[in-house]
Amino acid sequence: MHYKDEKIQREELENVTNLDLEEQAKIELVDNDTEQQLSSEQAELQHNNEQAEQLLNEKDTDRLIGWPQFLIFIGIYLGISFTIGIVVGIIGASNNIDIEQIFTGYQAGIIEFLVIMVALMFQKKIRRLVWESFSISPLKEMKTYGFMLGGFLIFYLTQYILIELVAIEDASQQPADLGFNNLSGFSLEYILFFVSIALLVPLYEEVLYRGVLHRFLEVRYNFWVGITISSLVFGLLHIGFPISATIMGIVMVVLFKMTKSIIPSILLHILWNTFAVIVWSTM
Repeated sequence: MHYKDEKIQREELENVTNLDLEEQAKIELVDNDTEQQLSSEQAELQHNNEQAEQLLNEKDTDRLIGWPQFLIFIGIYLGISFTIGIVVGIIGASNNIDIEQIFTGYQAGIIEFLVIMVALMFQKKIRRLVWESFSISPLKEMKTYGFMLGGFLIFYLTQYILIELVAIEDASQQPADLGFNNLSGFSLEYILFFVSIALLVPLYEEVLYRGVLHRFLEVRYNFWVGITISSLVFGLLHIGFPISATIMGIVMVVLFKMTKSIIPSILLHILWNTFAVIVWSTM
């Protein structure tokens, strides 16, 4: 009887051992399948990443604008401006109109806005480069408005120091140059002045200097080349306050970089020009 019990126990132990071996074999089989599946997934993921990187490189290559294309765009821009200047000059001369006021006043802002929009129609790559700069996503984040407020304060302090305290710049002639002193109260001309200086000028300047010039140099070279050249050009073209205008250009590019959209820069520029018009109106 004792021998039978031992035999039964031995058989049961063998059965348990066999079951354990079968279970272990199943586990190893599952592990092997899992490893193969993971390897397959990793290979697929790596393949997808390589494809994505290839597409990105193709996009960057396709987006890269050469100097000939850029210079052609500038030529179109200047050519349209020159043609409009001749036409306006002929019309003005035959009707005793102050041509200088048109070319330096708020009317120039309206003309330049139309010129840059037309010039963009002739260059698909540059138009796409500018269009890619527009995104409303940053406007949904509160930090964007904090950046804009910081930029506005930098503008104000810069001009206050350079114009009022140190007095190495002078912007007092700007209202007269833009024709503001010739306005008589609230009128249609005042509305046109406000639309031009507070809305259209910021829009076309941001598109031209940040959207075209800076982006072209940034994509072709690097960020530092873009911010340096675009800001210097922007500053030098603002006669009377080139230093503060250069700083403004730097702030606009930094805001553009931080938000990954040109819209906050446009809104900040609109806010600043609107502030300037309000200040002129109270003087």
